[in-house]
Amino acid sequence: MRSKILFEKPTWLGFFSPVDFFGVVYDLKPVSRTGISENDKGSVKKLAKGWGLECEVKRIKIYETKESMLLAYISKSRQDIEKAARAEANANRIDVGDLFGYPPCCTSFFIKTLSEKNPCSKQGGKYDYNLIERIFQNSKKLNFLLNSTYNFSSKGDYALIGNDENFIRISTYNLFFIPHQPCSFDCKESLKFGRKMQHILSKQIPAFCKSAEHFLKKPIIVWNDHEFCTFEGHKEGDSIRYSSIIGELSIDFSGFKGILSKGNSIIAKEDSLRVYSGKKFVGEIEKGLLLQFS
Repeated sequence: MRSKILFEKPTWLGFFSPVDFFGVVYDLKPVSRTGISENDKGSVKKLAKGWGLECEVKRIKIYETKESMLLAYISKSRQDIEKAARAEANANRIDVGDLFGYPPCCTSFFIKTLSEKNPCSKQGGKYDYNLIERIFQNSKKLNFLLNSTYNFSSKGDYALIGNDENFIRISTYNLFFIPHQPCSFDCKESLKFGRKMQHILSKQIPAFCKSAEHFLKKPIIVWNDHEFCTFEGHKEGDSIRYSSIIGELSIDFSGFKGILSKGNSIIAKEDSLRVYSGKKFVGEIEKGLLLQFS
């Protein structure tokens, strides 16, 4: 059943996330872009014009992909749009990070992580590396403004994320306050962006902002960038006590939700997660990160 308090972004924003759109409007980032269809060209350009922004629609191959994509770029500078499109086509991630407003520390961390990616150890897995885990290992605190669990930008195979109904569903919620993957969940530069964006969204689209704040603080199990489960409850040390699973914010290709739905607590052990209903043992599932951002 769909949660009554899960607001989606305003429909007038079209394919842009609130963070990417207002980031350009309020000069927090030089350029933003989004994938569109041929039929969306007119509406995207009209949206940009209404807010005094430049807009260019380009069909290009980015990051050495086999197929070209139709992308709508927005900026206050047509020159910056050309630079950004060229940087993406040439897979120049440093320039992309700069033009899309990512902190240099986060861009460097992402490039390093990408270069070190290991083959998926999980049979049949569709991801190359667990970016969330790498970010967590680099963090001292978990600030909800930097929670990138539900932001699939730069995480994994675009064909998978772009076509799977689970990813499409969660992508429409746009539950994030920064447009990038942070180098840590307490990165100072990312927090500067996140706090400014929180203030902007609280004024421009308060219902969405309140919803994002609410859900980004929920406890979550993260198995990898593509599999996670979010709960109504709270984290206590190495355990999560919960009343229910938030299905709208959970992606599970491994059948874990079946066991979790029968319990109300999870306890992390050395190599697994144990699920209980009260004191009754329900079952054991694959080890994952137990997180709660504050």
